[in-house]
Amino acid sequence: MSKFDHNKWIKDFKSRKFLNEVREPKSWDSQFAMKAIEAYEAGDIDVSDPTSVKKWDKEFNGGTTPNPAFETAEIITYAIETGKKPDGSKMNETIDEAPQSEFGIEDAPDLQTELASYIEEVERVAEEVRDLEQFVAGGIDRYEDETGDMRISQLRNQASRYIQSSEKNLDGLYKALQRAQKGNA
Repeated sequence: MSKFDHNKWIKDFKSRKFLNEVREPKSWDSQFAMKAIEAYEAGDIDVSDPTSVKKWDKEFNGGTTPNPAFETAEIITYAIETGKKPDGSKMNETIDEAPQSEFGIEDAPDLQTELASYIEEVERVAEEVRDLEQFVAGGIDRYEDETGDMRISQLRNQASRYIQSSEKNLDGLYKALQRAQKGNA
């Protein structure tokens, strides 16, 4: 048994060799891994699209979503990075770069669409909050006029502060979404 060299380990860690090390998935030496790689090579799985991977996993599992999830993406990524399959044969398709992440370049148009829908939803909710403010304020004012109870004005002020706070928060969210949309344009 060799002695652990902590100086070498620290040096490797600092040079990021340790962090960039490719690790073999737990289910690498299995028929499942071979089927997943074959499906990838056939174009049935797009590793950069998590929904594609989940769809294939569900089909492979007989129509039921696996729980816990399969290591499909990890297996394919490992095969791409090493250039080999579990049986030792070479991959039919070698890719020089790692697959795009979930929010990578390929997903930018979808992210734009999502951001636009979020902005529309925030605008809709802000309009609903303005309508709510008018409804609540009108109801409180009407009650105060009918009863002459001056304590109700405190309730109106309190409701107004809460609603203004929610409007301010929605405005902040709206601006953040717009910045994100401009940053990903």
